[in-house]
Amino acid sequence: MRDTWELVVEDLLFNASVKRFKRSINTQQLLKVEVGDDDIKEVFGGMTRCSMFTHEGGAEDPPPLPSPDDLDQDLTALTETVERMKSRSDDVERRRKEKGIFA
Repeated sequence: MRDTWELVVEDLLFNASVKRFKRSINTQQLLKVEVGDDDIKEVFGGMTRCSMFTHEGGAEDPPPLPSPDDLDQDLTALTETVERMKSRSDDVERRRKEKGIFA
């Protein structure tokens, strides 16, 4: 899940304008980028939740795994975030093209 949240940031939130391990920055990809407070809240919450299961406790005191219901809620939240970001990025692109930005 943590890797997926990181890909959401790279591929959806920043529309692949900046990617890990890549030397170039694709400024034309910014056409579809708009970051809102809800994005920050959702990404921060998702990453924080995933970090509870990857960084806490160590081998002597591993964190408990999420219950199936909790995992289902986490997946639903991730899916809703992805769908919202995809829809918004298309709207942002359309709006900017109408305004003549990135002609």
